[in-house]
Amino acid sequence: MALKILKADEPYVVEQLVSVIYGAPGIGKTTMGFSTKAPLLLDFDCGGYRGNIRGDLVKIKSWEDARVIEESDLEGYSTVIVDTVGGQIEYLQDWVEANFPKMKNANGLTISGWGKVKAEFNQWLNKLKRFGKDIVLVSHMDEIQTSDGVMQERLKIAGGAKAIVYQSADIMGRLYVDNNQTIFNCIPGEVSFGKCPGRPEPEGVPEITGESQFFHEFLARAKKHLNEMTAAQALVYQATNEMMEKIALLAEDPTVEGFNALSDELTKAPDVIKASCRQEFRAVAENANVSWDKETGLWWKKDKDVSPPSGVDAEVVKTAETDGKLAPVQQALLDENEGVPC
Repeated sequence: MALKILKADEPYVVEQLVSVIYGAPGIGKTTMGFSTKAPLLLDFDCGGYRGNIRGDLVKIKSWEDARVIEESDLEGYSTVIVDTVGGQIEYLQDWVEANFPKMKNANGLTISGWGKVKAEFNQWLNKLKRFGKDIVLVSHMDEIQTSDGVMQERLKIAGGAKAIVYQSADIMGRLYVDNNQTIFNCIPGEVSFGKCPGRPEPEGVPEITGESQFFHEFLARAKKHLNEMTAAQALVYQATNEMMEKIALLAEDPTVEGFNALSDELTKAPDVIKASCRQEFRAVAENANVSWDKETGLWWKKDKDVSPPSGVDAEVVKTAETDGKLAPVQQALLDENEGVPC
């Protein structure tokens, strides 16, 4: 078969999207998922009955149940809802531990084990997209308190899989209630996640009934925006996804050197990429117990003494009297790293 080459001036048509809806229990995540076109729900949590409306579903009892899905199984359906993606990851984790015993230790999966989870998860998503299906990943929300006392939202997903899910998503939005109105918000904030082509404003969610097409219409607008993007916008979108890929890789193997290198790269990135990636970078740093040191202009481990980078005298950095200015060795480090934490 001849290779189909898409020329640089030809449009890249987006037909399928992976979306994440997250929020507190009972907020309406599953119900909103059912407002897509011809949905089928894969029930990983045995809770498919909880939505205000209920469509067709499959009770998933092991990862093999989902792994063996074929295109013919999904005939007549346009959207696959995963409820919840946290439950899916737990099944995947159990599957890897059972089938690849060398990829686990006393603390659970090894780094290679989580790499296997990531590969299997992405292969499965890509298979569904090849079948021509939109995918909606439903996730519970968790909150943690940072070292600064700020409550930050998290997807309630085990281990390093949070980054895997974030990386795979084209759209991610939080469902919440404000002044008795349910809101879907895809704009990333200081304490919340968000991701969507075109960065639409927060949108009120109407009462969803069996005939509602709210999220189907939302996805249609997102696809329309993607397919109308200029070449420059497409490059920014691609660059943002590439930066998120690097952050996801850093989450899998968090090192101080890696944080400083990626912080420098993110600092130099355009503002639109910073706005989309800053929250995820900080969340990964918080999980790895790494914090920004204003004096040195570097990321350092919080929980134990860590030697400064090669060539820097620890005592000089620690004891230098600056009178509001950086000591020469600190200034040199700051200049090297652009001096601005991402």
